[in-house]
Amino acid sequence: MESTQSPNHKNLRLIVTAIITMLVLGLLFWDYFHGGVPSHHILHQKDLPAISNWWNLLLMPTLTWILTGKTLRRMENQLVSVGQNKSNFTSVVWIFCIGQIFGIILSVSFTNNYKTLLDNILFILLILSLFIPIFYSEFILGFVIGMIFTFGAILPTIFILIMALVGLVLYKYIRPLFIKLSKIVTILCVLFFCIAFTSSQIKGLKIFQKLYFLEGVWLMKTKNGFIGEEWHLIDKNYIQSRGFYIQGRDTITTEKVSLKNNNDGIYYISTVGDQNKKLPITFKFTTKLNNTFIFENPEHDFPKRIVYEFIGHDSMHAYIDTGFKGSGARQDFYYRRVK
Repeated sequence: MESTQSPNHKNLRLIVTAIITMLVLGLLFWDYFHGGVPSHHILHQKDLPAISNWWNLLLMPTLTWILTGKTLRRMENQLVSVGQNKSNFTSVVWIFCIGQIFGIILSVSFTNNYKTLLDNILFILLILSLFIPIFYSEFILGFVIGMIFTFGAILPTIFILIMALVGLVLYKYIRPLFIKLSKIVTILCVLFFCIAFTSSQIKGLKIFQKLYFLEGVWLMKTKNGFIGEEWHLIDKNYIQSRGFYIQGRDTITTEKVSLKNNNDGIYYISTVGDQNKKLPITFKFTTKLNNTFIFENPEHDFPKRIVYEFIGHDSMHAYIDTGFKGSGARQDFYYRRVK
């Protein structure tokens, strides 16, 4: 009701209506002195009655007055319930602009016979109404203003009012169902991700637990002494190793290795004292074949693969190679458990 509007809103309503009226009047005078005020046939059929654009002078001020009044009343109600006047005004402007842009695009498409858009205009509006309240007064006003130059005001008003009724049903009743459905789908997707992630974690841990077999001291006899590896289980996701060789009474550490079970996989991280500037080199676990575990780093020069094969309780075969069958670049290590 009029009495519920603030003086500022009444003034704004008058100003908007006056501006629209002046624009319509200016457009009519332009048409009058440049070939005459056009008329538009209903449904663009020449055998149907034509509506003169002179009716714009009556319809647009009336329509603007009514629609701006509805918009301002809704803003006041939202201000009382929500208390966000600035955000409400911004929303109104955006919806008005979207309606106007849509009307302009439709007019341009009709003028240039863009059939792809014209043939799907109803479908586009129906989809749009699920996201934007096209039944809001500001959208209707923007749409009519966007089309007034091409079609006048009456035909676009009739069209958008019909679509607004459909949009009201879709936005108020169908849209909540889509939102609930999207929430259910989102919950299911999150649940699926959690299950998949947990399953992957469990699978990774089970594979990593097989590597607990490494714990202990392993030696291989050579011509000059012994080569060995000493593995320690630090925690359920971390195994640490020291590679060494024994020559006479001297034991010299040659390599430090960390086996880690992370969220994205199992990693073999090797640091050799006289290689790669003492920086660690990472190999990712890629394959398990029975009791054989393969770690790979295709970017490394040599080795590209590190392989451990558990033969028995006290026997282990390890080797490093380039990953290519038949290549001579390979080193084998046949270990026996001594501790």
